[in-house]
Amino acid sequence: MMAGMLGALLVLCIASVSWLFFTYVLKHRLGFSYIGTPLKAIVFFLLLTAVVAVLFPAEVVRLYSNPPILAVLFCIGILCVINPLLYAYARKKGSPTDAHRDLEMLSLRWNFLVSKPADVLYQQTSFGIFLFLLADAGVPFEALLVLFVTAMFLTHLGMFLSVPGRFAWYFLASSVVFSLPIAWLILFVSGGVYYALGLHMLWYVLGGVGMALATARREQVVS
Repeated sequence: MMAGMLGALLVLCIASVSWLFFTYVLKHRLGFSYIGTPLKAIVFFLLLTAVVAVLFPAEVVRLYSNPPILAVLFCIGILCVINPLLYAYARKKGSPTDAHRDLEMLSLRWNFLVSKPADVLYQQTSFGIFLFLLADAGVPFEALLVLFVTAMFLTHLGMFLSVPGRFAWYFLASSVVFSLPIAWLILFVSGGVYYALGLHMLWYVLGGVGMALATARREQVVS
């Protein structure tokens, strides 16, 4: 059990440090971004995914191997069809604006749909490893869920240092609420990580779409 707990803590530490490095070094100092430098963002998060895969190969194989075709089609459909259609609709009907550099997911830029999935892949891989290690260590699901929600809460507190408070609360609340179905999908649904990948990316897109439509309504009221 101790080895599993230490492994889960290691994954959590890697995720936290990588987020701080991307936000405060690559983005704020070197100009990386999902929109401005999509290829660099993709490479960074794919490298991180490779790192955790090397450290925890058994968990990663277990996470992604032998998925049901429905799960794969669901993920591809969300990423390649639903999300682009939602963006197209929101750009036509809404009022997209250039967002704060730490709120790129709200700006409806097409580059985001290309680069952000690499980050989501890294996040979901880390989540899966974290959950599998704790479950295999014998942690009951109820306790595991509390640990996972707590981890999501703590790792998103840094948002208050980089974005306006109302957006930080939005992302913090979203992470806590979203952690509940993520844990269930990964642990109990065959190919659950593929569903989680699609839903995770869809959540970002819906946030940007909702912001654009709400902004358009406010502008209509003012005019």
